[in-house]
Amino acid sequence: MIKTFDYFGNPEEPSITLCNPDKTELYSLGLMYDTKLNLRYNAIGDFSFSFPKSIDGGETVLNVYQHIKNKKTIHVEDYGYYVIDDVQEDMDGSQPIKKVTCKTLEYELVSKRVSAYGGTVKLYDFLNPEGTLLYDMLQLAPNWTVGSVDTSLLIKYRTFNISDSTIYNVLTSDVANAFECIFVFNSVTREVSAISYENATSQTDIFLSFDNLIDNASVSEKTDEITTCLSVYGGGTLNIRGVNPLGTDKIYDFSYYSNADWMSAGLVLALQNWNALLDIQQPIYADNLTLLKTYNQEIIDLRSTLTQLNFDYLSLEGVKKLRVQTGESLTTINAQLASKQLEIDAQQVLIDNKQLQIDSVTLDLQTINTLVGFDNVLNFSPAQLLELNNFIYENTYQNENIIQTDSMTTVEVQDAQQDLYDQAQVVLSRISQPRYEIEFEAINYTELSE
Repeated sequence: MIKTFDYFGNPEEPSITLCNPDKTELYSLGLMYDTKLNLRYNAIGDFSFSFPKSIDGGETVLNVYQHIKNKKTIHVEDYGYYVIDDVQEDMDGSQPIKKVTCKTLEYELVSKRVSAYGGTVKLYDFLNPEGTLLYDMLQLAPNWTVGSVDTSLLIKYRTFNISDSTIYNVLTSDVANAFECIFVFNSVTREVSAISYENATSQTDIFLSFDNLIDNASVSEKTDEITTCLSVYGGGTLNIRGVNPLGTDKIYDFSYYSNADWMSAGLVLALQNWNALLDIQQPIYADNLTLLKTYNQEIIDLRSTLTQLNFDYLSLEGVKKLRVQTGESLTTINAQLASKQLEIDAQQVLIDNKQLQIDSVTLDLQTINTLVGFDNVLNFSPAQLLELNNFIYENTYQNENIIQTDSMTTVEVQDAQQDLYDQAQVVLSRISQPRYEIEFEAINYTELSE
């Protein structure tokens, strides 16, 4: 929204025009009254007004009156386009009046249905858009296009299984939750943009206080919604145990309570030391996970080669059987079988050695699990654990769009676990702090040019 002001700094009233769905302008609606505009961020806004059939007691009918119908479009200058959602004709007064309700233009996407959609997809790819989620959705609403997409969202894959919904609900509910983003709909250009939670808001230089704009205000703290312990799960059998330094499906954040106002000095110190230990072990754990991922990929390749070698050996045995039946010499084929067996044995040694490396790294990971565990008395005494229990407020986070299937390799499972773990950490960092609800009455500063 870009507000315009006149030479004297007074806000200019926007011109309002009735349009066809393709935005072709039809009539000015300057005679409307009882206008009410509700602007909403990350939600469908609405606009309502009344319009008379005549302004001279019914002698002259306004031509625009008959064209004010459902699905027509309203252009409100500086505010965008709205689609007429409801028209009621009031016949009780001296002359008919149409009472009109409109929704912001993205309401069009509520009428576009997604009957069946599934698979693991990227949100979007500007170089190769086909097969991405936004491309597929907007194929069903071709008058809308993709605007901008945050770079951090372009590298993520998520899995969906949608049976029957609308494009708007899919984007603002399923997809927004899966990718942790919001969607902004530009009604002027009919563009859909995706913004990560981190970039959804920005700080301005507008300062609201009782000295300038605020008349009254109230603040309520929603501490009952705080979570300090989050059990994390994905879709299918996916969990975070394989990438969590604690070796469990739980992650913790006591930062809000870890001070003298809430805890004993001993527990505060123990938590500080524990967090410091986690900070030290986290990169070591991550390095070992990277190494484990490399080893797992290598053993997959080694086993694939072994499978091919065994297949080659069976083929040679088949050749030998034919030569036995025909009475041919077996000298060459026996030498080939012996040579192939040596290759198989050597390959098996490589696999066994790689498995030893995997076992060693896995043991290192388990050692870190024990080192940073709650039940390690070097971290917390039994009395401190009892005190800490008072601050464990548990909840569950499940993202079914990050899944584990039977067909996934060990490396693919680890990647999915890491994605789930990283996203859960972001979620916990938000919900481990109190949420504040602020309500205030203020001067409408969007009407002030300065």
